[in-house]
Amino acid sequence: LLAYETVPYAPLLLAGGLVLAAVVAARPMAGVYVAVLVLPLEYLDVTVGGAFALSATEALLALTAGVAAIRFALAGSIGRVEPALAAFAALVAISLVGVTFAEDPFTVARITTMWAVFLIVAALVASAPPDQVERLLVCLAVVGGVLGAITILGLEGQEALEGGAIVS
Repeated sequence: LLAYETVPYAPLLLAGGLVLAAVVAARPMAGVYVAVLVLPLEYLDVTVGGAFALSATEALLALTAGVAAIRFALAGSIGRVEPALAAFAALVAISLVGVTFAEDPFTVARITTMWAVFLIVAALVASAPPDQVERLLVCLAVVGGVLGAITILGLEGQEALEGGAIVS
């Protein structure tokens, strides 16, 4: 019935999403790896949700941050807090205050939520053992190669703005 209401492969996507959620619940760093590896989907503009639409990467990072936040809460600590993470947390808190003064509070709340997700994921990566960080670096290298190939092959048009200072 889900396939009739949406697309034929929706049940497969749902099953894959449930398996991925279970893997992330068991190993949160796996969520970071997969979120990095799906970055090329940003070119395809794959989003989930309506007004609060998320890219595949954002959705995976949000899931990972939720799992990591629960784990940090159950452990009672996130471990040693690096000064950079403390400063990042202060900026997210200041941004949260800005929601009350914004002309468009929904947009500011969405941006603040995403930055809070990035903060939790950064704390997760900072507390990860070296072998997990090395795997993350391998994922970044692979994605860098894929995105470089997409750019070289011209699969996505490029545009130079501001006299070439910004290329998108």
